[in-house]
Amino acid sequence: MLILVLILAAVLGMTSLFPAPADAGGRCLRPTEMKRLIDSRKIVRPRSLRRQVKGEIIRLRLCHRRNGRLIYRVVVLRRNGRIARCTINPYSGSLIRCR
Repeated sequence: MLILVLILAAVLGMTSLFPAPADAGGRCLRPTEMKRLIDSRKIVRPRSLRRQVKGEIIRLRLCHRRNGRLIYRVVVLRRNGRIARCTINPYSGSLIRCR
């Protein structure tokens, strides 16, 4: 249990060093804007993304791309202890890429 707490503390400290980047030229929505879109059922709920990323979601942001479409930017703690950055389509919930 102590090891898990130490790993989480290290990961949380690393997320400030490696924030989820916004797409070049895009801006990320505020939580109130994101909640409005989720409540209107225009985008999938963040909790449904857990199946796609295969790990614990550390940070999640909804951002605009250059083309005006929205994407989820997700920082994930994988089961093997590595950090991954994923991009997810918020309309369908499908994984675009994870690295």
